[in-house]
Parts: sequence; structure tokens; C-alpha cells
Amino acid sequence: MSNILDIADAFLRKDSLDSNKIQFLCYYYKGWSMALMDADYLFDYDFYVTEYGPFNQTLLNEYGFETDVVYKASKKDLAINDMERQLIEDVWATYGEYDTDTLRYNIKREPPYLLARVGNPFEEEEIDQNIRTEHMNIYFNSLLENDGKILSVEDYYPPYDEEIVNTGRRRK
Repeated sequence: MSNILDIADAFLRKDSLDSNKIQFLCYYYKGWSMALMDADYLFDYDFYVTEYGPFNQTLLNEYGFETDVVYKASKKDLAINDMERQLIEDVWATYGEYDTDTLRYNIKREPPYLLARVGNPFEEEEIDQNIRTEHMNIYFNSLLENDGKILSVEDYYPPYDEEIVNTGRRRK
């Protein structure tokens, strides 16, 4: 089983990233690991819901929350096998080009995130509620094409709306 910090460091070897984008890429990694490999074993770290998107406590402890701080990869050896390395490549190819705000906007509209916020879908207060693994599994499996490839973001998201990203609400 990989350590979530190794997965984060593997993404940092692709590019320098802020702490939120690290969180979001690791969230997608966990979701796709369940769908593509029928595995939650790749790391057993939960993500919980905040108004800013899904966060993992281990990553929060390591990288903090500031989006104006950019992190680079460490020099340590990573304990990642070939299957995990390929999934990192696939997740990066799908989501790596998007900025933090776009990823946040997309995640906040996905069922696993919304279901964890039932009752307070876009309220300002923090909700310390785990995103349920079974919701992630169902959702990410529903995104697979027949050939087992990850769908492109454009296939399942409408265009970016800055107002929703900034406020969590659609303009009236």
C-alpha cells in the first residue's frame, strides 16, 4: 500500500503545485484507483469535506492550506509500484492541466462531495464529514468508458463558472 505522501510527491514531480491542488489530485487518484483497479487499498486515507473541497488530514499536516505557497518534489525515493505509477500518469493527464480553482469547482459539483454535505450543500461553515468511499466508488465507476479509460473532463463537466467557484452559488 502506498503512502499518500508518496502519491502527492509523485504529482509534485510533474510540476510545482499549491497545497489545494495536491489535495485534489490525490482525491482523484483515490477515486480512480477504486474504479480502474477495484482497489481502495492503494492508500487508506479518508478525505473530508470542507467549503474549499475535499481534504485529507495527512496532506494538510504536510502541506498546510495556503494556496499562495508552491511546493516542489522531495528528493526521496518513492514507494510506488508500476500500476500506481500508471494511475498517477492517467490522473495527471486528465486533471493536471487545470488550475486549483477549476478542480475545486468541478469537485464541489460531484456526487461524493455533495452527498457528504447533505443539509449544508454550500454553507460557509466547515463540515467535518468524511466523503464516503462507497460514494466515490460508485461515482468514479460511472465515469468509465467501455474501454476502461478515464473520460476527459469536458465529457462530464459544463463550462467553468467563476461565480460558483468563488461563492458556491449560481448568479441570480
